[in-house]
Parts: sequence; C-alpha cells; structure tokens
Amino acid sequence: MTTLRILDGKAGITQSIASTNTAQSLASSMLTNSAGKRSNGSIITCETNDIRYSFNSTPTQAGLGHTLEAGSTIILNHPQMVGMFKFISSANGVHATLQVTPII
Repeated sequence: MTTLRILDGKAGITQSIASTNTAQSLASSMLTNSAGKRSNGSIITCETNDIRYSFNSTPTQAGLGHTLEAGSTIILNHPQMVGMFKFISSANGVHATLQVTPII
C-alpha cells in the first residue's frame, strides 16, 4: 500500500526520542527551529512498540489516550497540537522509538 502525504512548509531536523513509563511532551528542540521559530506541525513515526498519546490530558498505560502502533505515522498540522502532544509507552517497560520531524 502506498501512502501519499502532502506537507506544506520547511522540514526541520529529524530527531529520535524514546517513550518511557512516564508521560512526556516533545523535547523543546522539536518545537522550534534553530532560529527559535515555532513549528507549524510535525511528523511523528512510531518505529518500535506502541505508544499512547493525547492532547488535552495525560495519557496512561491503563488505557487513556489514542494508540499509535509501531510502524504508524501521525501528522500534526497545527502548532497547538504539536505543543500539547503527550505520549507514554503503551506497556510498562516496553518502550518505543519515535522519529520526529518538525514542519516550520
């Protein structure tokens, strides 16, 4: 299956981040470019293991939040969504590697 994604803007530097057993937000370096300009969106790919994510609440391993499965990508298309994105490993001790590219 081929997926076509149309993105508008400049891609920032892709960075890797690991999920943990504690909910976390994206690192500040993933929210702005080197000149301090805030990202308009972000591409987040879950490479290994599943995560749970939410925007207006804190996701939990007990089941709160949406599941992003390993091998899946989510595209956030608004600065507020990027800033409010929180994630956690879906299962205790089973951490994921995420690839994050901000769109400036």
